[in-house]
Amino acid sequence: MELAVEPVAGGVTWRIVYGEGDARSVRDYVLRRDAARPTRWILDERNGIEIDFFLAEDVLYGQFETGSSRIDSRFELAGDRLRVSIVTHAVERPRETGDGAVRSYSIRNVQIADLSRGD
Repeated sequence: MELAVEPVAGGVTWRIVYGEGDARSVRDYVLRRDAARPTRWILDERNGIEIDFFLAEDVLYGQFETGSSRIDSRFELAGDRLRVSIVTHAVERPRETGDGAVRSYSIRNVQIADLSRGD
């Protein structure tokens, strides 16, 4: 995984590269502050999709659903490193307890990476 962040007016460009070779996938986003809410950020995928994020104590949190998955993401700035955590949950057939008052979702995948600046 690679991450490149560059400042632009009102936010930053946010390029994530997944995989290598034929499996290499490049995603170019713009991350901008929500003008109405200072702890809120918006990740613009530049294709009509925007994902809300929340910033607290140098940690950026986001959650979204697509298809049959819910994705939780966490980006934590720690010194010269960025710790990335992405957890994917299955949303179909949740476990319901408490007479349906609480639904829990099985975890499909967990990805954790510590990113550092390249030279």
